[in-house]
Amino acid sequence: MQLGSRVNRITPDGRNQSVEINRLYAEELAELQKQLASRGVRFIAAEIRALPAGSERLMTISAIIGPMN
Repeated sequence: MQLGSRVNRITPDGRNQSVEINRLYAEELAELQKQLASRGVRFIAAEIRALPAGSERLMTISAIIGPMN
């Protein structure tokens, strides 16, 4: 995925990472979860905020991600 400047923050949190990503479409969020899972990483906790963007919604996600085991 090409998240580029939409990644607002990545901070180590022990074994896990705290991340914030802005302006994601629903399909991009689903693809992000799929790509993380393929690398053995999961969402441990997440807060998702949806904002209207024309006829669609853009999402901002603040999450803690970490290994699946």
